Amino acid sequence: MAFDLLGALVTPSPAPAPVATERSLTTDVETLTALPEAASLVPVAFLGIAVLDAIPTPTDIGFFWGEEKLRENEKTLSPRAYWAAQVANYYGWDVLWYSSLFAATTLGGTTFRQRAQVGASVVGLGALATLLWRYSHPDTPKGRPPRHRKYHEWT
Repeated sequence: MAFDLLGALVTPSPAPAPVATERSLTTDVETLTALPEAASLVPVAFLGIAVLDAIPTPTDIGFFWGEEKLRENEKTLSPRAYWAAQVANYYGWDVLWYSSLFAATTLGGTTFRQRAQVGASVVGLGALATLLWRYSHPDTPKGRPPRHRKYHEWT
């Protein structure tokens, strides 16, 4: 039995709870790549990228808007500036989309199932929103590649 300074009976305090180790994306990746099945993740990742690239994304709307603005201002830009703006417009929207997918799935859950559901939901809703927008705007190109200037026109 233990007593405090005034002589009252003191019950022992429970043992402190174990401190949870903080998880990070780096440790998750290291743990995952240490598994024997990790080699199969590489082709699956590329297959996932191919499927995601085939699905319409909400950033397609930004791409078409950017192309329209570039065509309107084509005469005011130098050929080099026009090319740089086209490149930034084409690749920048994809980076924004995949970064938002990364953020949504990272913050959207802790288990694989939760993160997969969040990712599938964001991709599905994004594709639906894009298709609705495309077909509600008749002037949007549907499946037609954007008009590009030829190299010899720039020199």
